[in-house]
Amino acid sequence: MRYIDIASWDRREHFEFFSTIDVPFYSVTLELDVTNLRRFTSENKLSFYYSMIYLCTKAMHRVENFMYRIRGDKVVLLDKADPSFTFMKPGEELFRYTVCKLTEDIFEYSRACAEAAAKKDFYMDAPEDAVRDDLIYFTCIPWFSFTSLTHEYCFNKDDTIPRLAWGKYFERDGRTIMNFSIQTNHRVVDGYHIGKFVEELNRELENIGS
Repeated sequence: MRYIDIASWDRREHFEFFSTIDVPFYSVTLELDVTNLRRFTSENKLSFYYSMIYLCTKAMHRVENFMYRIRGDKVVLLDKADPSFTFMKPGEELFRYTVCKLTEDIFEYSRACAEAAAKKDFYMDAPEDAVRDDLIYFTCIPWFSFTSLTHEYCFNKDDTIPRLAWGKYFERDGRTIMNFSIQTNHRVVDGYHIGKFVEELNRELENIGS
């Protein structure tokens, strides 16, 4: 982690402008082709959900702006951020949260997520996780496909934790398509940076298993 010198930061004007906006948060929803990932997870008996979290986190780590966090009057650049995700245990109708640090291997990560979920015996964040900002929030709504989505949040203009979500995938022209949502803070992330992230994520999705 390192502190950003805001006075010499190339983003200073944009940061200061969007800091004056009452609601600097925005979200976009787009389509992803997850054909290769669906095939890979099916062939290897991996969780599609945990695998998607793994690929998203890898891609996001390569786009600096998603690693910025605002802490009071300072901006820091994280070295990494851990996935925090919702899940449901079999037979339950209420979701739970847990955090699972990224590993080097998608197979290891899928196992680690399953173990973390199995061990979670309460619903919401652990106290130590609730105050962290070095996270990326993930959720999935697998019961239907959506074309737009917003997240709940306590109104804190310094909240720079990205929020990623996806819905039920569907077939179109022989491909598996999934709607995917990103919510972020314009003080640190512009549409260009979302585009860079999507480019990195698409590369991960295309090359999975190759």
